[in-house]
Amino acid sequence: MRPAGLSPSRARSAPRISRAGCRPRTFPRIVPVASLTTSSAPKSDCDPRGGTGQDVLPLDGCRMASKDEEKIQDAARLAALRRTALLDTPPEEAFDRLTRLATQVLRVPVALVSLVDGDRQFFKSGVGLHEPLASLRQTPLSHSFCKHTVASGEPLVVSDAREDRLVKDNPAVSELGVIAYAGIPLTTAEGFTLGTFCVVDDRPRAWTEEDIEVLRGLAASVMTEIGTRRLAEELRGLSADLQRLVEARTSQLSRAEERWRVLLQVNNAVVTCLDRDSLLRAAAAALRDVVPFDRAALVLHDPLKDVFRVLGVAGPVTLHSIIPLGTEWPRQGSRSGWISDSGLPLLTADLREDPRFAEHGPLIREGILSALSVPLRVKGRILGTLNVGSREIGRYGETDSELLLAIADQVVLAIQNMLSYEEIAGLKHRLEQENLYLQEEVRAEAAFADVVGESPAIQKVLASVRSVAGTESTVLVTGETGTGKELVVRAIHGLSARKDKILVKVNCAAL
Repeated sequence: MRPAGLSPSRARSAPRISRAGCRPRTFPRIVPVASLTTSSAPKSDCDPRGGTGQDVLPLDGCRMASKDEEKIQDAARLAALRRTALLDTPPEEAFDRLTRLATQVLRVPVALVSLVDGDRQFFKSGVGLHEPLASLRQTPLSHSFCKHTVASGEPLVVSDAREDRLVKDNPAVSELGVIAYAGIPLTTAEGFTLGTFCVVDDRPRAWTEEDIEVLRGLAASVMTEIGTRRLAEELRGLSADLQRLVEARTSQLSRAEERWRVLLQVNNAVVTCLDRDSLLRAAAAALRDVVPFDRAALVLHDPLKDVFRVLGVAGPVTLHSIIPLGTEWPRQGSRSGWISDSGLPLLTADLREDPRFAEHGPLIREGILSALSVPLRVKGRILGTLNVGSREIGRYGETDSELLLAIADQVVLAIQNMLSYEEIAGLKHRLEQENLYLQEEVRAEAAFADVVGESPAIQKVLASVRSVAGTESTVLVTGETGTGKELVVRAIHGLSARKDKILVKVNCAAL
């Protein structure tokens, strides 16, 4: 049988499709998509591209109703189509087995899974197509029957396209020899019609209800496959999101663990440091591994003079020549003063761009270009600042600031211990000096050398004093009131090994 509209020579040259159990039938020569242009049909005033003859034909010669075209071009529908990630993908057996089954069960030469895009229909699966269309796997919408199914959302059944008012002028009839067509919409759960599962014949055919039910079942299988793939893709996305969350949480926990490790290391390093030099060295050694620096400095506030004094420096750049230990910065115009007034950390990416503070000049001359300073705070009072500097511009960030603040909380405890120790040591020294002064006063008033006399009685007392002073024996001194018993006791104490200790007098008469 030769389809209408084909010359005898064209019919003889057409490819032949042989099907098991069917007589050989001819199918018209496939016209390449590149040739399905305005050059193969009369120009139309409706051509949206100006009828240049270079673009594909407008939709069915502009015969689609505007509402139908709106449905085809609906942005939400096209977005749903793209979410399937099936456009322009290679053939897959999951779909090809369904189209093969359709050709075998319905005894048709061609079966397609057609996805209707905004300007073309793409065949995800196509059985029975000949080259070059089998390789191109798409046609412009001007040659599409499936677009009508997408527009209506209902099946389209055509027994003889040459006599069907809707599609008789479609170029696919004359150029591709499409005579009979049955297409079932591929509709998502959200109500978007992506395309059709369709079969094509090259001769008139009266489709039966059984034929349509078979197509419905195969179309449902296609949507199940698409839905399964979408779910799998969503699961992969969720799995990737979960993996990223796990990695982010693991990284966060690792950073937290590292932070606590550093804080413990700093605490262990500085907690036993009771002098200023060892405190800064220990803190700098623990700090260098997590907040690298070329210079670190500990600056304490002197409340009496209201200045900030450099207590210690560490690092490759120590600045002893420019900012020696003991250098004092006023509250106004200094980094430490600003931090003390605001209570906030101070992060400077480039010292050269911030001339507000007096310290910046010497730091820049030594090559320090970025700095981070945090307050040393205890019970709402700021004792000073902990500072790090780098030769690299923008070396420090918010993460470094948070970590240095936590380290500063550990260092300030050690500073409190150090200051308390220094205060106690000062008080002890003061007491020792006062005790020494009192002892000298007592000795000046009642020295053993003041006990003089040549009488046998006096000589006997002095001999007894020398005899017992070097022992740990308990000595009882007796005598009448006013005979100098206390003087003898002080003489014994002054000559004994306990002479540097306190002499406690007990008035026995008062007891």
